[in-house]
Amino acid sequence: MHSVSLKFKVIAALLFISFNSWSVNLDKHDVYYQVRYSYKNNKIDYNAVCSNYKRGSVENRGCRRQAQHYFRDQCHKYGSFDIEKTRHNLTKKKMYCLAKSQFNPIR
Repeated sequence: MHSVSLKFKVIAALLFISFNSWSVNLDKHDVYYQVRYSYKNNKIDYNAVCSNYKRGSVENRGCRRQAQHYFRDQCHKYGSFDIEKTRHNLTKKKMYCLAKSQFNPIR
């Protein structure tokens, strides 16, 4: 009975060491995806965002997360004081700010 307990402790210790030493790079900031999307009547089609990657793939999920950041950045860009307030720029601002608030990368 004692040897079974010792074997269990050794196996448990090895599993503990293996899981804690597993290196996973969860920081994907060094990976850039080509964010493609379409829009009609100044509204982005959220289902078409990153459709250039297979739906549900790691690449698609990473691309959609980057798209969310892209929409946020474009909203700020077109809303900044540095940019000329033309009809075109105001329309872009509205489109990107709407996407910033409504786009869900998980869908």
